Amino acid sequence: MKQLIKPRSVKVNSIISFLGIFISRILGFIRDMLIGYFFGTSPVTDAFNITMKVIFYLANQISSAFNIGFLSLFIHEKEKEGEEKAKQLASSLISFVAALGLIVSILIFLLAPWIGKLYPGINEITYSYLVSFLRWTSFAFFFIITSGILWSLFQSYHIFTIPYLAVFIQNATIVIVIYIFHTSHALPLSVLIATTLMFIFTTIPVKHVLRINIRKPSSDIVAKFLAISSPTLISTGIIYFSVLADQIMASFMPTGSITRLEYANKIASLPPAMFGIAIAGAFFPRLSELVSRKQWKDFQTLLENGISAIWFLTIPSAVGLIFLADKIVHLLFYFPGGKFSLEDVHLTAMAMAMYAIGIPFQSAIIAFNRGHYAFKDTMTPLKTSSFALFINVIFNYLFGIILNMGIMGLALGTSLASIVNFYMLGHTLEKKISGKLINMLLKDFMRITAYSIPMSIVLICSNLYLGQMHKITTILIIFTAVFTYGITVILVKPKELNILRKRNKV
Repeated sequence: MKQLIKPRSVKVNSIISFLGIFISRILGFIRDMLIGYFFGTSPVTDAFNITMKVIFYLANQISSAFNIGFLSLFIHEKEKEGEEKAKQLASSLISFVAALGLIVSILIFLLAPWIGKLYPGINEITYSYLVSFLRWTSFAFFFIITSGILWSLFQSYHIFTIPYLAVFIQNATIVIVIYIFHTSHALPLSVLIATTLMFIFTTIPVKHVLRINIRKPSSDIVAKFLAISSPTLISTGIIYFSVLADQIMASFMPTGSITRLEYANKIASLPPAMFGIAIAGAFFPRLSELVSRKQWKDFQTLLENGISAIWFLTIPSAVGLIFLADKIVHLLFYFPGGKFSLEDVHLTAMAMAMYAIGIPFQSAIIAFNRGHYAFKDTMTPLKTSSFALFINVIFNYLFGIILNMGIMGLALGTSLASIVNFYMLGHTLEKKISGKLINMLLKDFMRITAYSIPMSIVLICSNLYLGQMHKITTILIIFTAVFTYGITVILVKPKELNILRKRNKV
């Protein structure tokens, strides 16, 4: 245990964070593959995916926002008033978050029937499963949000091992329970068991860092905590309602549509998560320095280079997902004897291809947001994301419902909304620096897209001459496409190669 609670260097903690996130993603895909194999796309899987969004996703997003507020207050109090005062503040905030989590969990349990009615398009069987699943997993909200605030405490002492091991225990437990039992109620039971074990594993070592005194939270401390956390909470809420809006519209479509849409979104969200966040995080500190010095030309060059580096990786990723949509979904989710059918593969693939259209723009939005944050401006990203949510709902209703494109229309609407958001964020940054950022980026977009043409030809030929879907063949096609893109950029030698080699000088 002493090794687990040992503070570590920034470099080591960065490696722990990367490995933790990577392993978590892998286990998440294994979980979805097992669910697809045992349950296909059915009322059970639709109900479970709604439950995960209502409870699991919401709790994790709130925890992320609270992490910012806790770390800011705790570190400031520790530097200004000393260790003892900081620990009193920590106890007060932990008590508040735990009480909040418990109240919300009880409300979810009591209001489960009414929460289920937020999805008017689902049938009676799905509704029955949903109410049951919500009640089974309601207290998972408490375990997740309380564990999250304790993780913030550990991170304030440069201890990252406990949080990521706890997440590993949670995800591995879900996979194991589903694999062993694979009955309908094994799904919510796996979440309840997993979050309970995660909570226990998190709380045991806390005594080595802090003796928590359960007390009535200080109203002043809570007010400061919520004030700091509120911008992120609001942004999180906007994203959350966007996700719920997609699910609610999908509930009016054939049974299984919610599950297919969820799987399509998870695959398409990988490139922005892997490349957009990593590269944007690398050049954000430098952006802040340039803003403080009012070096607007250098700011524009740095941001343009950063986004072009992101596009250098995400545009070919998007091209690959579009041309190999059916094959990739087949590779991940279709297994002989399983309940995820070839029709499920095709419908999921069409939605994934539409989501893929927006991948470069969603990745660039991450960088644009960092650009605004460098100006200490959190309101502009909040306003644009709010407007993008409005546009997203309109597009989704137009394509998904009115034009009867189903989940493919919902995915297309989301991608088009991300393009609108990209333009608005870029335009507002141009005003701040009096530059022509959008025009430069569009040239980069066309240039990097041209680099993907040889790879696209390989993918088109593979679809024409290797029409049948085999997992080994798909893997070979993917490696061939990556190799083709690699050879192309080595021959062309674009500036992005140097940018990625020297990330600290993006």
